[in-house]
Amino acid sequence: MLSFRRILQVTNSHQSSAGLRQVFPTGIENMLLGFLSVRRAALAIGAILIATTVFAQTRTAYEIQYNSGTPGGPSPYVNQRAQVAAIVSGIGINGGAGGTQSFFVQDRDTTGYHGLFIRTAQAHTVAVGDSVFLTGTVSETSGQTQLSVYATDTIRTVMSSAWTPIPLNTNVTALASTTTAEPYEGMLVKVSNIRVTAVATDGITISDGTSSINVKGFGVGGRWNMVLAVGDSLKSIRANVRQTAATTYQLEPRSDSDFEAFGNNAPIIANIAISPFAPGPNDPVTFTATVTDVETSVSAVWLTYRLNASTAADSIPMNTSSGNSFTVIAGPFTPDSTQTSNIVRYKINARDSEGAISSSNERSFTVSLTNSDIYRRIIDYPDLYLNRSIQLEGQVVYIQGRTTSSGSWRTDAYIVDTTTSIGLYLSESTSPLNIPGMARGTYVRMTAAISQYNGALQATGASSWTVLDTLPLAHPIQLHTGDISLQRELVSTGNPLYYASGSWVEVTGRVISVDPNVGGGTNVLVDDGTGTIPLRIWDTMNMPKVLTAEGDSIPLTGMLGKVYTVRGVASTYNTDFQMLAGFIEDFVEQGASTALSYETTVEVPARVLVNDVGETMTIKFSAPPLARVQVRVFNMKGQVVATLIDKTSNGASETRWDGRDELREKLPLGTYILHVQSNLNGTTKSATAPIVIGTKL
Repeated sequence: MLSFRRILQVTNSHQSSAGLRQVFPTGIENMLLGFLSVRRAALAIGAILIATTVFAQTRTAYEIQYNSGTPGGPSPYVNQRAQVAAIVSGIGINGGAGGTQSFFVQDRDTTGYHGLFIRTAQAHTVAVGDSVFLTGTVSETSGQTQLSVYATDTIRTVMSSAWTPIPLNTNVTALASTTTAEPYEGMLVKVSNIRVTAVATDGITISDGTSSINVKGFGVGGRWNMVLAVGDSLKSIRANVRQTAATTYQLEPRSDSDFEAFGNNAPIIANIAISPFAPGPNDPVTFTATVTDVETSVSAVWLTYRLNASTAADSIPMNTSSGNSFTVIAGPFTPDSTQTSNIVRYKINARDSEGAISSSNERSFTVSLTNSDIYRRIIDYPDLYLNRSIQLEGQVVYIQGRTTSSGSWRTDAYIVDTTTSIGLYLSESTSPLNIPGMARGTYVRMTAAISQYNGALQATGASSWTVLDTLPLAHPIQLHTGDISLQRELVSTGNPLYYASGSWVEVTGRVISVDPNVGGGTNVLVDDGTGTIPLRIWDTMNMPKVLTAEGDSIPLTGMLGKVYTVRGVASTYNTDFQMLAGFIEDFVEQGASTALSYETTVEVPARVLVNDVGETMTIKFSAPPLARVQVRVFNMKGQVVATLIDKTSNGASETRWDGRDELREKLPLGTYILHVQSNLNGTTKSATAPIVIGTKL
């Protein structure tokens, strides 16, 4: 190691490059000469101390790149370990070639073969202008010489931002030719007087009139966002040179400041984003962008968007949210009734105070209907979906294999949306045994062809389905035997000529009749005290018996007089509602005590409700599960002024009331009666509580 006195001698004598070679390891004299020429002696001494301790046998980028036997050929150190000292000229330009961890370095000399691409997975803090010391392995990838710095290798900053990397002036013709571009590989260059000839999502193509080269690294994953259009002229571009294939090179600018335009520079649009990232059909979308102008001020920013294949675009002004950030809310972009999705294509546009306009590249996102929406739309707009194919997901809840009058096999199955339990009839001209994954509980994705047969909507396409999972059966829709409106809603469609079958439903009631051997099946009538509902059990379901609450097996006729909860699918017979059932696990006896013994309670706060200041009160009530419950408010004349709840009970529950009537008008001051009534299997229970509407104290 050199003594401190000897270092001072070298420093004070300003030795030549040849002299430095006698003292320092080969390969760092250029960097050290630069140190001595522009830094104070104290900084130089510190740099020399580091160099003499860690830079033993350190090479330059030139030595790694240049092959004296075959200029432009592979590095003479390929597959060897090497130590390099150089200046950082660019950071993480193109994510596709190494990401933000990678960078370019070069020697102080800029006469060619002095640049090198550094590829690493190490986290680092080097910046453009840093003098660095590196260890790694030399390799060749698609003609690109690179130093691969692994986790155990060294990335060390000798001096931070000590230099301004100098670009080498050249032209597009030299860079575009395989025979002349190699000396510039990895180097920072500058090309002048060029024109944009093509625009892509990740960059542009430029030409000097004789040759073209790609300029990459635009937008996400890159380092520049200068918006350019075909035909734009540029005074110059500074960029690192990357070889991407044996005969292909590209330029990678480091930031927007590497672009020098003629005349008025248009605004720079960056950081474009939408929220939510994947909007649903009911979500408004917030568009944001950062817009700056290097010469003057930004005068206007606006969003343009178009749907699907439309060429017409809507335009909405964007407003400043803070600083250079602009935002606007648009949508929701709900697909119309003929579609299941919308592709929204959009651009951000900007104008500066001198009239220069720029536009971002067009981006897009898709707004898709939920699976539940698709089921609902097929039922609500059957004419739009008939004879169309549509992607559908759902759970198989009911399967019946049967032979037709001609002796061929058919599969009658029902597939439901697991969120809403709304379903469709699935008709296939084969046995269930021939359909892989045809089993209760399987969740499938299929391309379904929608059609109708004798007025019944049906889907076909099990041959195209993929079984995604096997799940517990979806929670069924709760029915009351006398709720004719809900029963009709389940099977009605948007066209009265058609009806739909397949929604997954459940009813609890007393079995009041069982008629076997009727047209190839058994008819069962169930009554929960509000009316009757028919069940159909086909003989082909092979379910001659059910279980009692004690677990005993009894024939279907043994259900007579007992209370059962039954699951099945909604269907019709001669336009009248019926349930199709046929799996023994879907029949659960409740027992007389369970069905008939229960209480209904209500609880309201002991205070005055002041409706003129927007107050609300919480009303708590309880009713047995599966009971039909109504929560209503009566005036002192016995008239209903507000209905708060009218649905199937889930047990203990609560609701809120703000003192308004059915028409959302504020009720007069006074005393009112809150009435809770439940009905289960013909047994009705009720509870009441007073409510006082007063004035604010």
